[in-house]
Amino acid sequence: MLQDLGIAYIAAHSPQAKGRAERLWATLQDRLVSELRLRGITTVAAATAYLPEFMADFTRRFGRPPAVGQPVWRRAPAHLPLVLSCRYRRVVARDNTVHIGPRWAELPTARSYAGLTVEVRELLDGRLVVLHDGLLRAQAPPPPGPFALKPRRAPNVDRQLSRRRPTPAPAPPTTPKTHSGRRPRPTHPWDSDVACWRRNFGGAGGRGSFSDRTSIPGRDWHPLFLAGKTAAASEGRSGVIRT
Repeated sequence: MLQDLGIAYIAAHSPQAKGRAERLWATLQDRLVSELRLRGITTVAAATAYLPEFMADFTRRFGRPPAVGQPVWRRAPAHLPLVLSCRYRRVVARDNTVHIGPRWAELPTARSYAGLTVEVRELLDGRLVVLHDGLLRAQAPPPPGPFALKPRRAPNVDRQLSRRRPTPAPAPPTTPKTHSGRRPRPTHPWDSDVACWRRNFGGAGGRGSFSDRTSIPGRDWHPLFLAGKTAAASEGRSGVIRT
């Protein structure tokens, strides 16, 4: 908002600057409230009508002449009501609508804006406007009855969302996998044993069979051989394993 108005923000980092700001807030929260109570002012309209008189008296009592007498005030922009607003980022729904609490605005149906991120502004007069790429896309009238503009969430939420960095990809594993999914890797110990058996007992083409009578070193303890014998015995056949 300050950037749209061309106003530079200077934070009060010194105790003197902070004390000056706190004294001003004490004046507005203590002296002004006391003056309103002494005059019996209890409505917003009456307080607004009294403000020029209070400001003139405050300036006369506490004002100081400026170091440079040349005024530096600038004319307010034509779109000032659009700038002085509460701003929210929203994603357009499939029905071309955006929602702010119980309120909603519908974008024109000439095209679909579903999934588009837009900026929704709630103005001081209660209107709801939808902007995208600096253009006014839709607006909704103010709600009936008196309206007081209040932020619906902290203003730094959208800034945190825009500054959020993407999550880095997980680092690749340092140890290689022993299994690639469907078939074992060539370096797998079981696959090495099966390849050895195929070379020694598979015959031509490296494919064949071996039975219980075949002398294979270590065949009685190998899991593949034991699984084949169990399956063959359950089917009533001789323990023959096809590789």
